[in-house]
Amino acid sequence: MNIGKRSIYTSTSDSKDEAMEMIMNGIGKEDGEGVFMNDDYCAGCGTVGGVDPQLNSFCQTATHIYLILLHKNLIEHLNAEIVLQTISDMSLVVEWIRHTFLYVRVMKNPRYYGLPSNLSTQEVEEKLQDLCLQNVTHLTSQNLVSINNEAGTIWPTGKIKTKQVKVNCLIQAQLGCLPIQDFSLSQDMAKIFRVGQRVAKCLMEFMYHGNSYLVLMHAILVYKAFKTKIWFDSRYVARQLDGIGPTMSLALANAGLSTFQKLEQAHPRDIEVIVNRHPPFGNQIKESLAKLPRYELAIEQVKCYKPHKSVIVLSVDLMNRGAFETIPSSQITHQSILLIGDADNKIVFKWRIFDAVIFRDGMLTRTVEVHRTSKGKKLDISLLSQDTDTSSLKKDQSSCNHKCLNKSTCGHKCCKINNTGKRPSAGSTLQSKSKMAKVEKPLYRGSKDMKDILSIFDRQQSGT
Repeated sequence: MNIGKRSIYTSTSDSKDEAMEMIMNGIGKEDGEGVFMNDDYCAGCGTVGGVDPQLNSFCQTATHIYLILLHKNLIEHLNAEIVLQTISDMSLVVEWIRHTFLYVRVMKNPRYYGLPSNLSTQEVEEKLQDLCLQNVTHLTSQNLVSINNEAGTIWPTGKIKTKQVKVNCLIQAQLGCLPIQDFSLSQDMAKIFRVGQRVAKCLMEFMYHGNSYLVLMHAILVYKAFKTKIWFDSRYVARQLDGIGPTMSLALANAGLSTFQKLEQAHPRDIEVIVNRHPPFGNQIKESLAKLPRYELAIEQVKCYKPHKSVIVLSVDLMNRGAFETIPSSQITHQSILLIGDADNKIVFKWRIFDAVIFRDGMLTRTVEVHRTSKGKKLDISLLSQDTDTSSLKKDQSSCNHKCLNKSTCGHKCCKINNTGKRPSAGSTLQSKSKMAKVEKPLYRGSKDMKDILSIFDRQQSGT
């Protein structure tokens, strides 16, 4: 691991992730190859003469924060060594761990890793051996490796053996922004996403005629992921802009510019320094960001105060309508879907919103009648783009029944009371969320495996 000045972004605010990545590269190195250790930088940074103080601060941050995480990532390196057949039987596990950076650190300071400080070398090795066996057992339970208990041999089982597994791996690699160097695999991936986008759109349109709020929302997110070729909560949102590739999006994400909002707030010259480009590249990025549609969603409850029924008025407008004046109307094709779901996961209201219609007619409004369900009075409102993945600006508004644009000037007394910061009354009959953004953060927070997402649709069809 050769650490020099070019390894550090002097303007980044995300150096902790970079420090973790550098240390992780040194955990599984045999015989300490590529890992520099000395008294000053025991975290794996070498002694470099005449470096600036930022390298010193960088190494100290890595030392104090991430040393205690080495053993928690041991399973990843064990899996890699088993695949490479560096570890082919259980007897080699202990031999391998003796040549890792983790072994050196545990011997130097055992209590960082949950071990008593008065253990002998043999006792520490036994603890490390138990940790390795636990990780190998976990890999076995996940069907990633197999063990012959009689012979003690270990071999990997998680290889790509079928076309279905190959397609799934390529999809995960593309959506996770992993580089694919093989030309034939790149061609296969392009074909997969062309077909996958059509299949995902068909799934979305089919679920649009259903009545499940979560299923339709995730169908939209899956279609959008195939269309933009990144996950809906990816750090590399800049890849969707013209002129931004994998390398630049990685640099921007490492510098903390992982959302369109943060990119908008950044200075054009700072963007150019991060991606190592000359002016006016930063200004061009800012112009592209200015043309992304920004919605304003307003929700207001009107007079119909009944225990089990409410009437709300939805208003949607483009906050940056002026940015579309220079764009021909035929090229304004972006659209979004507004969904309202109740506590029973039923769709209360769905609405396709076209930017061209808002630009032509102005603010769009709809009146919706909602009923209280047996499970509660909560409403989930999501405004989802079908084209672009962005981060959301979410604002909870459950203080009172009225969702007015300006609570300081409206005629509702409860709005003025709650606008002063006092606690809202407990007699509210409606809870909703007003969100001013292009895309909402998904409720789904589990694994990003396509099988996990599509299992939602399987459960819906089986009625569970």
